[in-house]
Amino acid sequence: MVAGERWNGYDRNLFVHWTDEDADGCDTRREVLLRDAHSDLRVDGGPECRIVSGVWYSPYDDAWVEGSPAGLHIDHVVPLQEAWDSGAHAWDPGRRRAFANDPGGLAAVTAGINTAKGADDPAQWMPPNPHHRCAYIASWIAIKFRWDLTVDGREAGYLRDLLSGECRGLTVGWASAPTAPDRG
Repeated sequence: MVAGERWNGYDRNLFVHWTDEDADGCDTRREVLLRDAHSDLRVDGGPECRIVSGVWYSPYDDAWVEGSPAGLHIDHVVPLQEAWDSGAHAWDPGRRRAFANDPGGLAAVTAGINTAKGADDPAQWMPPNPHHRCAYIASWIAIKFRWDLTVDGREAGYLRDLLSGECRGLTVGWASAPTAPDRG
């Protein structure tokens, strides 16, 4: 649904995130790192679910990260502030917590690219990797739909332009983890 955004009252602390929903010792951040690792994953055998190293692909900037996951952020594809502005301000704390920890709305990406994205919507920021732009839009739309979040007029116009141009014929399904190209 197209509607104006609410641009006040946001506080990141209203979205409790990086919780251990399944009580397995791994918080949501670590669960995404485990899910998105491509190879050479090494986890400390202790009870803290400490991920020591691995190989990850950051689709936004087409970058491979090898070794420590310290240079990775877990991106909320639809940023928490954007969710707030688009309807999450009316949610109860439990729904905000569920959104903030929804693996279908999270991706492991390089810290720099996540910082560059900030809380922007696609009309303001798109992944610089041209091969991931349509997948990013598909995830964005699916997340907004699944969580019943609105899009503002500028955002809707930008999405329409992409869907009738660069991303013509795009099929939008449930948000899922991004896929990496073959390394070579």
